Amino acid sequence: MGRGIVDKKLPHIVFLFAVSAGIYIKTINGEFVSDDIYQVLQNPWIRDFSHLKEILFSSVWSFIPEGSGSKYYRPVMYLFYILGYQLSGSEPWGYHLIKILLHSASTIALFFLTIRILESASLKKVVGEKAYGLSTATAFFAALLFATHPVNSEAVAWVAALPELSFTLFCLLSFYFYTVRRYMLTALFFFLSLMSKETAIVLPLLLLAYNISFGSGFIGTVSTDKITKRYLPLCVAFALYLVLRFIAMGEVAPAGVTEKLLNGYEYSLNILPHIWAYMKKLVWPTDLVFFNLLRSDPVTSLLAIKSVVAIILSLVTLSILAAVRKVYPHIFLSATWIFLPVLPVIYSGWVSGFPLFAERYLYLSTAGFSLFVSFVAAEIFLYFRAGKGAAAVFLIVMLLISTVFSVMTVSRSIVWMNAFNLWQDGSIKAPANPEIRINYGNELAKRNLLNDALVEYKAALKLTPESASLHNGIGITYAKLGLFKDAVSEFEVALTLGPDREEEEAIRKNLEIAVGVLRGEGR
Repeated sequence: MGRGIVDKKLPHIVFLFAVSAGIYIKTINGEFVSDDIYQVLQNPWIRDFSHLKEILFSSVWSFIPEGSGSKYYRPVMYLFYILGYQLSGSEPWGYHLIKILLHSASTIALFFLTIRILESASLKKVVGEKAYGLSTATAFFAALLFATHPVNSEAVAWVAALPELSFTLFCLLSFYFYTVRRYMLTALFFFLSLMSKETAIVLPLLLLAYNISFGSGFIGTVSTDKITKRYLPLCVAFALYLVLRFIAMGEVAPAGVTEKLLNGYEYSLNILPHIWAYMKKLVWPTDLVFFNLLRSDPVTSLLAIKSVVAIILSLVTLSILAAVRKVYPHIFLSATWIFLPVLPVIYSGWVSGFPLFAERYLYLSTAGFSLFVSFVAAEIFLYFRAGKGAAAVFLIVMLLISTVFSVMTVSRSIVWMNAFNLWQDGSIKAPANPEIRINYGNELAKRNLLNDALVEYKAALKLTPESASLHNGIGITYAKLGLFKDAVSEFEVALTLGPDREEEEAIRKNLEIAVGVLRGEGR
């Protein structure tokens, strides 16, 4: 990014930074929630730089004994956490500030990358000297939509989702430098992206889609020297990542679990419905909730309504993409970009045996979606460019969408301010999710709202009746209420459900205490 172009775009940069940071500024005062407690508060590796060796040569959760089997390798995450600790220690504001800055940086990087993509699309052939202004306006609104899209709230507002932001920022920078033919920088940021999160593996596919879109992607049409210059640095970066990952974890790709919720055929039935469930959140970002649970309602037949609709949508989408590739290469690229980052999630679901769904996984896809909406809007503007007021309509519509998104995002970010808000919101939107009901029950119990907590625990128990830990939790709550007879019953049921050794010892201790109290009352 030359100094000249940055100076020319300074008002755009300032505005995009102000919006992308402003809509999340309240999260500065937010608390640690869920995995933040372990990754930050209970993590000795982030307090200084003395654990760099362990960070580089261990999996993410290796700072705790039971976490050594983790399948994630993300050293860059720790560097940002260390920076957060230097800023605010065990207080959350420093980590939230870093995340806001990363989101703002990604927004600005997308702005410049979009200009480069539109320059590759040769818009000057269409609108002559006005192309530069149109490219800037289109790129500006693409970045604005990305900055304000509500589905990004989980990725930005939750401290533990930091890898989503860092890998995306480095992906965008790598992509940008590829478009300006700075291939060593492309490889450097690709490597940093891989070291941030495994999903960065999609970047070469995005670059391939870019090349195919603008006519230089097939090996047979490109000279050997150009292929080497473009792709050898990427290959070296990827090879180095694989070596470090193998040293740290003893494997390149995670092995599947022994017992899977769905077998291979059953999972394959859910792939397309799974993908379109993600696409729905991009198009209609309402009812956002932490801990989505697709596995509670999997597709079991190829003729199921979800499956048929997903197949039809996929065929229609592929047909449209094939039709627009040559005429609207930038639209083809942006549409492809929406889907590619979801592929690693699909693979992870295959490994684990059930569909994985989380809004934060859409962070990079949201960039593609924002490009797609802005590109289509720009083409509509070009089609009606001779019409009176077309530019004003284009401006008003795009500003209206981003304004609505901003309001929705601010509202959603408030939910992430503390664990109580988060799980309460989830219990309202996803009452059939036992994990949410349990966590909300825990938050109620912390506030000594024990009867309300019991309501949540019992609701979760109806959804997972074979849970020993849940029966144990209900027993503990009964004991706190002084209902020791009910507590004993719950502890006895918990023991019959085959808890692991550590949990069994805890349940027996709870049972012994409750029985002792009852005997004392009897005397």
